[in-house]
Amino acid sequence: MKKLVPVFPLLLMVAFAARAEFRLPAGVYRMDELGDARNRAARMRKPIAFLLSDESSSCPVTNKVSLEAIKKFRLRTVVVYAHSKNDWNSLPETVRRAFRTSEAGRYIPKLVIIDPDFKDVLAIVPCVSDDRDRAKLFREKLRSF
Repeated sequence: MKKLVPVFPLLLMVAFAARAEFRLPAGVYRMDELGDARNRAARMRKPIAFLLSDESSSCPVTNKVSLEAIKKFRLRTVVVYAHSKNDWNSLPETVRRAFRTSEAGRYIPKLVIIDPDFKDVLAIVPCVSDDRDRAKLFREKLRSF
């Protein structure tokens, strides 16, 4: 029993680390609020950034990149979070097509920036795990619209 006691705190730390999900910041819309997001985008004359991710992921890279993308793009866009599994069929067809392109890549999180009318895709932002490359990509994409 004495040998088990020092191991217990370590097991607790591992259990908490495995549950490394993220919470959406205030001001980020969910798919069931898409109408409100679209109205706000039209009113503010901003495009909509659809973030395809998984907020319940235990992957620290997914969580970090998702939160960074929200932070970087929320000033110039209205951000709408779409769960990669549950919300796919609720996405506008133009957005789904953009997410399927080779430019978007295979991995989440990724973004599609589109006009509020859902007609013109303004930018596609794939997942990039390297911090420096991601910062450069975010700057380039933000300048593109």
